[in-house]
Amino acid sequence: MKYQVLTTSRALEDIRELLEYIQTSFAEPQIASRMKESIIDAIDSLSEFPLRNPISQDETLHQQGIRKMMVKNYYIIYHVVGENVIILRVLYNRREWQDLL
Repeated sequence: MKYQVLTTSRALEDIRELLEYIQTSFAEPQIASRMKESIIDAIDSLSEFPLRNPISQDETLHQQGIRKMMVKNYYIIYHVVGENVIILRVLYNRREWQDLL
């Protein structure tokens, strides 16, 4: 079964912000480009196996079926609804990401 992956506008904004940060902080467009490719590949892979990542241990997030997948130093935070995978946020792993959902 193939799932349809939907990305929220907030998640797209997260990606844009993190790529801008990488590009300005390191002045290396190649690093930002590789990060973008890694994130897109990871998100695309969720169309095949979205249930491979466990539901969050946090009680509130667990009840909502929130899952996270690590890509380098970032979490792709999503949940599966029927045949859809909804990408909610893309956040730096050292942030208090639970409060940002």
